[in-house]
Amino acid sequence: MSCITNSIQQQDKVAVILWLYHIDLWPEFYNLLKPLSDNIVLYLGLCDSTISDYPQIEKDIKTLDHKLYYQNNYGCDVAPFLNQIQTVSEPTFIKIHSKKSSWGVKNNIQWRSVLVHDLIGSKQIFDNNIVQLLDPTVGMICNQNLLLDNREIRNTDIIKNIVNMMNIDYDYVANSSFPAGNMFWSKTSIYKKYFTPKICEKLNFYLQQEKGKVDDTASGTYAHSLERIFGYIIKANYKTFNFPQHDVIKILNDQAPNEQYYSLIITYDNHCYLTEDLNAYGNIIDKNKDTMLIEWLHMPTIIYQNYIIIDKHTIVKDKNAKNSIN
Repeated sequence: MSCITNSIQQQDKVAVILWLYHIDLWPEFYNLLKPLSDNIVLYLGLCDSTISDYPQIEKDIKTLDHKLYYQNNYGCDVAPFLNQIQTVSEPTFIKIHSKKSSWGVKNNIQWRSVLVHDLIGSKQIFDNNIVQLLDPTVGMICNQNLLLDNREIRNTDIIKNIVNMMNIDYDYVANSSFPAGNMFWSKTSIYKKYFTPKICEKLNFYLQQEKGKVDDTASGTYAHSLERIFGYIIKANYKTFNFPQHDVIKILNDQAPNEQYYSLIITYDNHCYLTEDLNAYGNIIDKNKDTMLIEWLHMPTIIYQNYIIIDKHTIVKDKNAKNSIN
């Protein structure tokens, strides 16, 4: 792995570790990172030999405090992260990557949008996350809906092998929580404690055998095992998981449990979902000062539902509007 550096070390900055395998997503990430430029150092990983092949990235990255890495395509987004975390000097880091796959009961959730929004979707979200991580008891910030547990599946034997390398008691951390999708914000010291150069060298030997798209449906993999261990070490350090604070829009509905409304989150790229159920997912098709049109993707058929805007944070289904079905 090679590295080119162009950074001014500031301890109050946040490291953003971005593995950009899908380079066509650079404009999306750059538009999110540029407003945060005073507060971040970008650790950009590319799966290629030279940035000059990507003139727009080469131009844009000059506007950001950054370090540039190159790595072959192995070990999914995990191997690049292990190599990059070794050089991070900022006290906290954000791990993100250019995930294009979908998730959910109907495989309709663009979970890159959900996960990236939680971390750098706006300056307000970013600042709130920083405040939460100042709490010494907090170890990680991630999406609440995608903080999973009891999901080792076929990876248990590999997980046992890795935690044994790290002197972590497997029985204590087994099947505990981890951030599915592998995007989160945490404290650098915790990860450097476990992912030492010696251990990363051992892990890289195994990760180099996992090239291209890595699947753990038939047998366990080091990439998927480490995804779980990234969460397990939070428990091993007796820290807690916290979740981003969002501006939510209340959808008034007397069928909703308890509060008589559902809570809608709209992501930076106009996807949306209910905090009560991530599978209730859709797209904002149109929005003006009076109405909002949502394309809901989780129904048996796609439904276009119109809502009346009551105020900035409250909407209600337009009962006079006829739903469109795709």
